[in-house]
Amino acid sequence: MKIKILLSVVLISAILPELKAQDKDNKWATNIAIHLNQFDGDAGSEIFDIGSLGVSVGPEAYLNQSFNWFAGLSIDQVDFESNDITFINFNTGLRYKLNNGYILDEDAKFKPYLTAGIGFADLDDTKIEIPYGAGFRVELQKGLDLRVDGTYHKVLDNTFNYFQTTIGLVIYSGKNKKLLDTDGDGIADINDDCPRDAGSIARNGCPEPLDTDNDGVPDSEDNCPELAGLSTLGGCPDGDGDGVIDSEDNCPNILGLVALGGCPDTDGDGVIDSMDECPNIAGLVGTKGCPDSDNDGVIDSKDRCPNEAGIATNKGCPEVDQETKDILKHALTGVQFESGKDVIKRSSYKDLDDVVRIMQSHSGYKLKLSGYTDNTGKAASNLALSDKRAKAVKKYIADKGVDSDRITAKGYGIENPVADNNTAQGRAKNRRVEFKVEF
Repeated sequence: MKIKILLSVVLISAILPELKAQDKDNKWATNIAIHLNQFDGDAGSEIFDIGSLGVSVGPEAYLNQSFNWFAGLSIDQVDFESNDITFINFNTGLRYKLNNGYILDEDAKFKPYLTAGIGFADLDDTKIEIPYGAGFRVELQKGLDLRVDGTYHKVLDNTFNYFQTTIGLVIYSGKNKKLLDTDGDGIADINDDCPRDAGSIARNGCPEPLDTDNDGVPDSEDNCPELAGLSTLGGCPDGDGDGVIDSEDNCPNILGLVALGGCPDTDGDGVIDSMDECPNIAGLVGTKGCPDSDNDGVIDSKDRCPNEAGIATNKGCPEVDQETKDILKHALTGVQFESGKDVIKRSSYKDLDDVVRIMQSHSGYKLKLSGYTDNTGKAASNLALSDKRAKAVKKYIADKGVDSDRITAKGYGIENPVADNNTAQGRAKNRRVEFKVEF
């Protein structure tokens, strides 16, 4: 047993110098602690719940912000069956730190953690064990923490298990680069851009350079060294605060957009307000900022068919094909009525059926029917008759399956003559129903 203790001391002696030698980034620390072991298991009632007080020592290394590696050697004296037995255990594993920047700040004073690992325990003979537990550290001062933890040691052959309660110190090894401040300016060398020259926090530890315009941007980095400006804009001024320096701002006194040279675009259509003919309605660049819903080149405010692509010469509406024009023109003269009545003559049915076919073939068409008379008789009677005739034509077309909502019909009486009412031929032309396609 004395040989085992001697080997343990040699192991500890070998570890400690190594810690000092590898302290480049202050990642290494030494754990020194006292502990109490409480046993259970089936090794005999004589050791059930016996407590043994011992000491432990071992290294610990920073792996990343969430994990540390550790190793530890513990030595106890246990009174077992009236024999004074040296109990040794060695284990190594990982600590999962809760002060990892996700749960608690890495620089927190209180540092809880979870542990798990593997090792061996020697109580009369050597056993493999699995230790796991939890604990915490509390920073006493820079480079020195108080450590308290509890670990359950599961011996694989179940001969005995034990719970170890530990209290001790964690001592950071070597020079603490996180704490070293060579120039005494309050900024640790590891964060100091000028560790040998006292400076300011604003300059990351470097002395304040020449700043002619006192805008916080040194002349060596200031694109406008004689004009106070913003550090985010290379030290140049931005009067309207839109992120475009005044010398490059096309609208320096109006809050605007960087992408548009500092000029505003109220409706967000990519056309600056000063060139936008519809500044409050999002439109297209090609139509000077005005909307064109059907993309036919005619802006909505001037488009009679804003939702159906058309042509400019027809005010944004589709051009009526020649067949439709011919049928409507023929129907103008081909539709006739019984004298003085709103009854359509049978001879007119063919012309009206052609109109029905056109309306069924062009779902976007709407039909406007306008009834007229000559000036013979009373104006009021003529107005009523013209209205009845226009509606009689509407009814005929609707009865053939065309939605009546697509047809408007109104009489205008003697208004808008197309020929001379002083001749029989002229009066015949004036007695008519006009057909007009709308959208």
